[in-house]
Amino acid sequence: MLFFIVIALILLIDLVIFIEPTSKLSNVLISNLTDKQATVSWTTDKTTRGTILISDNNRFPPVVIFAQKANKYEESSALQGFLSVHSITLTDLKPNTLYNYRIYQGIRAVYQDNFQTGPTLDQILTPHPVYGKVKDTKSNPVTGAIIYLQLFSPEGTQSALLSTLSNREGGWSIDLANARSTDLQESFTLDEKTREEIMVERGKGGRIKESTPSGKDQPWPDVILR
Repeated sequence: MLFFIVIALILLIDLVIFIEPTSKLSNVLISNLTDKQATVSWTTDKTTRGTILISDNNRFPPVVIFAQKANKYEESSALQGFLSVHSITLTDLKPNTLYNYRIYQGIRAVYQDNFQTGPTLDQILTPHPVYGKVKDTKSNPVTGAIIYLQLFSPEGTQSALLSTLSNREGGWSIDLANARSTDLQESFTLDEKTREEIMVERGKGGRIKESTPSGKDQPWPDVILR
């Protein structure tokens, strides 16, 4: 009897997950790539929930709920519910490893791609946090917007992409000490001539790009989404 009850519960969970809303993905980006982590972010036309499975051998379980916890990542508990802006950070990864990943809505795999982690760097840079706030036109804080940040040298080289989410007060912070070259092989050199560019993504709520020279980023001027 217990066996049949368990099977019934699993089927019920599958049904609930299966009927969750789905929506087309866009703006899928990889950021915060290091030797041990990566962030996958995207937007959807409708509000949905997102789950990611990763694999270093391109093998995935037939049903997402049967995935091992170590290979399954869900959106931050700080932003629970159905969202149109999604960001999931994958942790405990291996250096110099190619990972395939799938994005799921309910039990449906709706997107698949891959990324490669970088090497472990010997050099540890001094922390250099930059921060600011995201607001709407009425000066209300914008929660759950994705802030993408990239560095540009005077010679035109650029860093790999960094990102974070705005908190409930609209605040955000990114440590530039985590910036790497686009091939991830070394830390990105930061000086007073470095230009910083951010793109703030709120899905249907708007997107905006702004830039500032290094040294005028603590704080950044408020970003206003229209």
